[in-house]
Amino acid sequence: MKIYLDVCCYSRLYDDQSLSRLHLEGKAIEVIIEQCQKGDWKLVSSSILEIEVLKNPDEEEKQGILLLLEIAKENVWASESVGERA
Repeated sequence: MKIYLDVCCYSRLYDDQSLSRLHLEGKAIEVIIEQCQKGDWKLVSSSILEIEVLKNPDEEEKQGILLLLEIAKENVWASESVGERA
């Protein structure tokens, strides 16, 4: 199974975990990432996702997400015009 997570999914891991909904969503993302690390699922990244992450002003969150993106087994590259719009 291929899985693509947008920036909001990765960022959920850095949100206020004292809120029940955010905590549960964060745990779901952790399970997805674990399955991808084990090789049960295939994490897909994209050039647009990387552009969005690099714009994050929170350095700790940005570096953490970039590390998670290294798990991706496939990277989809957008055209130059799509990249400019992103």
